[in-house]
Amino acid sequence: AKGDVNAGTHVKHVHFKGLEFRHTTFTLGQIEARVHTDAAVMFENASNCRVERCHFQNIGGYALWLHLDSQRNVFTRNTVRHSGGGGVLMTGSRLSYMDDTKVYTSGEAASRVAPILNKITHNTVEHCGKIRYYGGGVHLDSRPFSMSMAPGNLIAHNHFNNLSRNGIFAFRNQGGNVVEYNHIHNAMQTTIDGACIHIATMNHLNAPNFILNNWLYDIWGYAQKPDGKPTRHLANGVFLDWDTSNTTVQDNWIYNAGGQAVKVIWDNWNVVNNDNHTASTVITPPFVEEVGPGGTASHNISLTENRLTGSVVHYSDTRLLAKTGAWTPQSKSGQGGLFVFNFLKGTAAIPSQAEFTLPITEDGTYQISLLYSPSPSNADNVPIRIAHASGTALVNWNMKQGSKHGFAVELGSYRFEAAKTATVTLSTMGANGDVIADSVAFVKVKDSR
Repeated sequence: AKGDVNAGTHVKHVHFKGLEFRHTTFTLGQIEARVHTDAAVMFENASNCRVERCHFQNIGGYALWLHLDSQRNVFTRNTVRHSGGGGVLMTGSRLSYMDDTKVYTSGEAASRVAPILNKITHNTVEHCGKIRYYGGGVHLDSRPFSMSMAPGNLIAHNHFNNLSRNGIFAFRNQGGNVVEYNHIHNAMQTTIDGACIHIATMNHLNAPNFILNNWLYDIWGYAQKPDGKPTRHLANGVFLDWDTSNTTVQDNWIYNAGGQAVKVIWDNWNVVNNDNHTASTVITPPFVEEVGPGGTASHNISLTENRLTGSVVHYSDTRLLAKTGAWTPQSKSGQGGLFVFNFLKGTAAIPSQAEFTLPITEDGTYQISLLYSPSPSNADNVPIRIAHASGTALVNWNMKQGSKHGFAVELGSYRFEAAKTATVTLSTMGANGDVIADSVAFVKVKDSR
């Protein structure tokens, strides 16, 4: 079922109920091993569709694939067994680490959207990853920078069992997700460096994620060795990877993890890790009757309201970036060569400016951040001008330093008004090294009045 992302049309109100899907095949030549796109049912640019009480067995990939601007769809009370991939896959136009080397759907319209406000509830997914190990109960793939602060999806009351890798995985810029009352076990059976619930937002400014009241256990983490003797490690209950930020991990019950019960790594912002219960042997949560498909409990977190006010403006957005002088497109490999940074570089040899316009929609105080990759060749005296509601702020910025992964660093907080022009301008004038124009972020933090 396919809408047209360029025309802005959607498939609507398609319902599958009580159907069986069996013995589907798989394809070769996937553009990204982490995000294989075989599926029994695919909705592209779909809204208010529903898959309910269906049975998927011996399928080549995922049961359901939601692609591009797919919103308010429901996958509930389904059974998925013996899948080549997993249960549910959600993707934007760029797969995996989200650089231009892994584009599945080209075009400007496609590059700005990804699935949100969908509900994956009360399903059983087990014996998955039979063909491709990198799969899981639910895989939320990367979404655009501009959607970092947008709402996410609900994953609740599912039973995920016997999985080659993660139970639930969320990749770059994923935020606004609510993961509650899931029963996930026997995960990470043939891979390492993952978790029952694994989030890698690669972003400090994503909308809040909530991981609450899940029962997670028997997380194996078996590395496959040439001698045929697998070793067990790096298998976690909950894993906040790649600077994952703005995430609450609370009241989860976790035992027999081959790594850590809750693992939080690198430069995370605003992480709450409270009241989780862990053990090496069996522990049962007092709310066990509410875990999995039989439960009904909810924290009643509104998906539509679980967002941040703001956005990330990338240099490629020609509507919001005005340039003067000479800016040279550059590329740089990210950590481990896993992805590529694309950005603009300017120098003082040719005085240049890059003016980012911030599309402010609500009056208030906003935190302004820069995203760039630090380097010894960068200038340590970059002139930055911030036009805000009360006037202009001038900042001298050291681009030799910053987030080692190229994620957000805070410039400061200022008041903005929707009726007034708001800009952040980078200049090469007098700079003693390279000036990098990549992205500017703004997020509402409080009202100063």
